[in-house]
Amino acid sequence: MVSLASERQSKAYAILRYKGRQVTIDYMHIGHAVTVLGPVASTDGAIVVDCTAHYVTLHKGPPETTDLVFPLNRVNISFDSRHKQLKLEVTPT
Repeated sequence: MVSLASERQSKAYAILRYKGRQVTIDYMHIGHAVTVLGPVASTDGAIVVDCTAHYVTLHKGPPETTDLVFPLNRVNISFDSRHKQLKLEVTPT
């Protein structure tokens, strides 16, 4: 019972609620670059393909393009109020 409750509150569960839907991706700066350039390096959009406890798979562009895969320890969840959709803030490795 406890594991089911924690699963529903997990990052993967939150992302999977948007499976097949468009999300915003903010590629974040780290370290000194945040002070100099601001927190967001660039912004993009993609569709959630899948998410496990360890990584999220996103797709952008035509069907033949390669999927984007990010480990969840590099992803923070937010909300894009402008587009009314999930926002994933991805930090570099």
